Amino acid sequence: MNQGDIYLADVSAEVRRRVLVLSDQRFNHLTGRAIVAVEYEPEQVRSPPWHIAGFALEFSISVAADRLLDRVGGVSSGDLRSVRAALRQILP
Repeated sequence: MNQGDIYLADVSAEVRRRVLVLSDQRFNHLTGRAIVAVEYEPEQVRSPPWHIAGFALEFSISVAADRLLDRVGGVSSGDLRSVRAALRQILP
């Protein structure tokens, strides 16, 4: 799993949501976990920098790697640059 990948994940008891992987491959491999942003509902649409490509970065969570079930896509290179810029603001 790589930064920018989108997965269908078990985020809590019996709840599956699409998530955007924020952490890099090295972190994911070393910890067996991934930091992800959960997809938000269409009526909750906000603007960047914290909401990118339908995912809310300010509501990031950590999940075990085995809870990432199926890779369903990835964000564009432009969106990935926006994600990285937002993460630099959150975690300098």
